[in-house]
Amino acid sequence: MSELNLTITITRSSEGTVVLRDGTGRIEAPAVKILSEPYRNVILIFFTDEGDR
Repeated sequence: MSELNLTITITRSSEGTVVLRDGTGRIEAPAVKILSEPYRNVILIFFTDEGDR
């Protein structure tokens, strides 16, 4: 199996992690879904301390 190097840039203009205060308990955060093997369908979630509070 060959090695894969990938760089993903999440810009500072992204909202960061947001906890919704609407009673749903939902948290929104920037994420990337990998679409190819060997990590197909893996989702990377980037939790940050920036964004709405």
